[in-house]
Amino acid sequence: MQAYQDYKTQFERYLEQHYKVTAPTSLYEPAHYILNIGGKRFRPVTVLLIADLIGEINPAVLEAAMGIEVFHNFTLVHDDIMDQADLRRGQATVHKKYNLDTGILSGDVMLIQATQFLLRAEHLASANGLTDQFLNVAREICEGQQLDMDFEERTDVSRTEYLEMIRKKTAVLLGYSMFTGAYLGGAQLQEAKAISVFGEQSGLAFQIWDDYLDVFGDQKVGKKQAGDIYNKKETLLIIELKNHLSGAEAELFHRLWKGNISDESCNQIIDLMQKAEIPQIIRKQVDVLMEEAIQELQQKVSKKEWTKPISDFALQFINRSH
Repeated sequence: MQAYQDYKTQFERYLEQHYKVTAPTSLYEPAHYILNIGGKRFRPVTVLLIADLIGEINPAVLEAAMGIEVFHNFTLVHDDIMDQADLRRGQATVHKKYNLDTGILSGDVMLIQATQFLLRAEHLASANGLTDQFLNVAREICEGQQLDMDFEERTDVSRTEYLEMIRKKTAVLLGYSMFTGAYLGGAQLQEAKAISVFGEQSGLAFQIWDDYLDVFGDQKVGKKQAGDIYNKKETLLIIELKNHLSGAEAELFHRLWKGNISDESCNQIIDLMQKAEIPQIIRKQVDVLMEEAIQELQQKVSKKEWTKPISDFALQFINRSH
């Protein structure tokens, strides 16, 4: 197996060769822009790495990786519009750099292109059902995004509701990426499905840890520290904080959370988290999720030489500091 950066370079070379700006440029240039302003390429690298581990990186694998990355960036374009975000990866968001209508339409065409890439992958590998499964995943992601927006109007979101929201919004695409890499790389269908389940479970841990890093991690370029607190997002950190506060501290939190979040009130909320040991609670939950996911992967995948590289790959992102 290659190193992560080697897979990233291989994918980006393929992206450069196979995603061109065509007429009308006003439609396709914004799509090209969002696809080329950086990012970890976590999902397409996942496809390539697992395919390489199990068998080979064939043309179908590369087409599927393209489809998944184009689709992921489509969701970012529309998320930024809904969030009224100015920056993405330290650069102007598509709707800010161009305009709102172009952002919407360019996102739409990226969804269509993503489906076309996956249809080609399905045809090349004779992998019936690959695109149909993708469309189910895409539908769930839309449902997750709507739940996320619905939760912005609520202050009583439960842990169970939150986990289901992030499963749909984030985890299912990682599960599909792992399934695609495994199945197109040559794994049997049942083993590919088991790897997909691991991807979805580790995707939950990934998102919970991402929420943790938003508050307690090293600051990302182009991203405001504790942005979720300033935006009053009901993340698992906030849900657990509510569950662990009582008396005067609970009253203080609810008073702060009802008002506009200033630097001072944000720091007070972070102090409450520290006192309630929320960072330790979240870390333990992430560790338990990953332990359970790895155990299930080891039980359901017969070739044990696959399980450690796959789990190690997921763990390196769970253990990151930013």
